[in-house]
Amino acid sequence: MAARNFISKMKKRIIVILILFSSSFIDAQHDMKNMSGVDSTKQENKVKPVIYTCVMHPEIQSGKPGNCPKCGMKLIKQEVKASPAKPAVEIKKEKGKGKTESRKSS
Repeated sequence: MAARNFISKMKKRIIVILILFSSSFIDAQHDMKNMSGVDSTKQENKVKPVIYTCVMHPEIQSGKPGNCPKCGMKLIKQEVKASPAKPAVEIKKEKGKGKTESRKSS
């Protein structure tokens, strides 16, 4: 009888220890967001760069919507997965004439 009583007390102690350990672990993970020196706004509000490109001419890329200078089709939005590289062809609009010209960057 004493052995059963001892085992039941040990089980209760182990359960209490596990509950305390898991709750402190969860609390520690939750407090990581509020730590000084960690700027959580930078991590949550990352803006993905967007490039507009032509379906028929993927080498035509622009930082804003418009039309392809080669075929006149509407440029579609494409999210950049990696850091934005310099586009192969830049689209520049001439002032006053309303025409677009494409220029290969080197």
